Amino acid sequence: MIDERRLAFKDKTADEILAMQRANFEVEYQNIVAVGIRKGLLTSSLEFVIEGHPDTKMSFWIERNQITEAKEVLRKFLPNKLSA
Repeated sequence: MIDERRLAFKDKTADEILAMQRANFEVEYQNIVAVGIRKGLLTSSLEFVIEGHPDTKMSFWIERNQITEAKEVLRKFLPNKLSA
């Protein structure tokens, strides 16, 4: 099964592979209104508010042990968009 998958992707670009899955999409930096990290009792998530996107707010689940690293990356690349 793994070899079949590798062969299917062999001659495709990264953009073509991403386009094969409907859930993959591009968000441009200038369209990010705000980003935050939400810590719940059992789960944590990155939450992006996107201008002009039909869902407006998008959430991505992350592991609790990834929160510190996520904050560092967001502070580096989106410092003016990060909510406390």
